[in-house]
Amino acid sequence: MILNKFQEELSWILEQQQLSVSPKPKAATTISVRIFLPINSTAIGKSFASIQKSHNIPHFQEHLTRYLEMLKPGSTNADVEDSITKPLPFDQLDLYYSFKFSPESLDDEKEIVDVVKATPFISKNCFGPRRI
Repeated sequence: MILNKFQEELSWILEQQQLSVSPKPKAATTISVRIFLPINSTAIGKSFASIQKSHNIPHFQEHLTRYLEMLKPGSTNADVEDSITKPLPFDQLDLYYSFKFSPESLDDEKEIVDVVKATPFISKNCFGPRRI
């Protein structure tokens, strides 16, 4: 189910990228969102296997590979699908369990800052109680 949703999202984004390449003139709109990470990451140098297990994301590495390929200008569905056969140039990630972001304000008076916090799945039994 999660993989199907990811595929749908990926297809939609690629379609939008193809539409944006079309020669139609567009009105200039710029939306900026600033993202602020903590100075120190919550978990340093976590392997893909560890992330997949602790966050209950079985195909995390494949999803990350496809997502990074999709960000390349001019990438197609075929490029994204072929990307999973190529290794990533890294095998560990630093994890941040919280970050702040500030979308562009519609009025010039107040700056809005939102905080996002997340923690990995801890319990070994996914149907049992979770420890917090």
